[in-house]
Amino acid sequence: MHYLDKQHAKVNIMYKLVDAGWQVFGYKQDESDAMVDYYSPARWSGVATKNGFVLLIDVYNLSLSGLEIDNQTYPLFRHTTPKRASWHIEKDGEIVAKGNGVYATNTYDWENDEVSPAKQKAEKVKKFIDRIEKTLIKLNSDSSKNTVTSLNNETGVVTTEESKSATVTLNEEKNGIEISFDQKPDAEVIEELKSNGFRWSRFNGGKWWAKQSPETIAYAESLKIDKGETQEDKSEDAQMNENNNVNINTEIDVFTQEEKIMSNEKTVNDIETFEDIFSKFDEIEITNDQRISDDDYKFCQEQETNYKSLIVTYEGFYNELNKISHGAFHGVMSSYDYRDSLTRIKESFIRNICYYFINKYKVTIDHEKIINKLTFESGFQDVLDNIFVQLDGYSFTEKAEKEIKDNSKEMFKYGDKISIKGNKLVLDGYFAHLDSIWKEYSLSESKVNKIFQSLQLFDSGLITENEELKNKYCGYDNSKKLENYERYTTQTMKKVKSIKFFKNGKLEIEFIGNQEAVAFASEYCGYKKHSA
Repeated sequence: MHYLDKQHAKVNIMYKLVDAGWQVFGYKQDESDAMVDYYSPARWSGVATKNGFVLLIDVYNLSLSGLEIDNQTYPLFRHTTPKRASWHIEKDGEIVAKGNGVYATNTYDWENDEVSPAKQKAEKVKKFIDRIEKTLIKLNSDSSKNTVTSLNNETGVVTTEESKSATVTLNEEKNGIEISFDQKPDAEVIEELKSNGFRWSRFNGGKWWAKQSPETIAYAESLKIDKGETQEDKSEDAQMNENNNVNINTEIDVFTQEEKIMSNEKTVNDIETFEDIFSKFDEIEITNDQRISDDDYKFCQEQETNYKSLIVTYEGFYNELNKISHGAFHGVMSSYDYRDSLTRIKESFIRNICYYFINKYKVTIDHEKIINKLTFESGFQDVLDNIFVQLDGYSFTEKAEKEIKDNSKEMFKYGDKISIKGNKLVLDGYFAHLDSIWKEYSLSESKVNKIFQSLQLFDSGLITENEELKNKYCGYDNSKKLENYERYTTQTMKKVKSIKFFKNGKLEIEFIGNQEAVAFASEYCGYKKHSA
């Protein structure tokens, strides 16, 4: 799902949270104007409070915690959105509930002719809000607190409580919590279980299990009120799986591997202990991409603070200047000079943010296009919105990698420029040329840089420059050295053994094997076997 679609889902949820009595923070209304091609959609930070609880939706840094801005003081919170979840609730700095369902509220069944897309989305938002409210009621109730307390205090026993279709068992001996169903739960419930740290085991009749913690116990308790409302998140499940490189087939493979481990590596009791299985899954880490990092966020926030301060200073100076007799300091600052200065300040603010991301992530951003769209009232979030539109759904890193590959492929868009012999790849990219005036050969720095960037990404997965190759071949003096046309053995690369430029413009790259040569040629140069 595109970032702007996610933002729209959050805003729709925010409206209903307000109706339900939540206090929301960081809302900006839609300021788009189609008449002047200005795009600034409504957005919400994802932070809300009610009855001492803090709800956080799609929040991936702590910069807003306790922040005082625009006459609002954000609540304190200690956690970003957990892995494989899109929302969580905190109480006194501790996560007491979490789950998915946010982005599914902005999807609909396009084959459903009976219910309009708007109504489908509205129904999903209502179900999501009802789910949050029921969770809050459960967390607020004295019975819930007493239940959790008593369960935590019991040791060496197994306690069982029946729900509508699930059995919750605390296994104190194993320090585990088990959930079993009277019938197979839907995929949405399965995803909820996994997002809350539960894993499947087919032994003892089949059950879901996890280590005991306040979070897993609270989630198990919430099944008694929540299970009916967890059925509507189908579209988001696919999205969350895609974002985290996890899909149902992968999970089936994991379960199959679990079964093989548990059947082939039997202990005295014929199965592994829960502690053994827990330790295996403790080593698994699934990461979530963030829109921007904390450092990026702080930089953008600082730029906006400086920008607004400078605008206010200029406005004050201009107003004071106008109070003085026009004859005294005539021409010091005309209205045109004033407006021109404000315009240049705005442009500098936008450029600073764009250049920051251009230089850090090596991506192409059309800052002039953003400058022409935004107004003086725009903030760094508006700049980011337009940057992400240009990223076309990619993250900064993904966009940088795509541009590196596209740049090198452009040089070899005709198949006859690429040939592979064993572990050697020969590229005819006109990397060298003869200066007709000075009668000397020189490397084309632009083309050499492009192929070096591709080699670095292929070899290390990094979008940084390879200093070894850059220092040897790039720069005005280096590009003219005769030794450039001798074979050079690389010292810092793992997959590339040597490179050699030829005066006829070709480049030969020797890889550690044919497999690497073919992989680089295919992925970075557009090579196809029939072109060999």
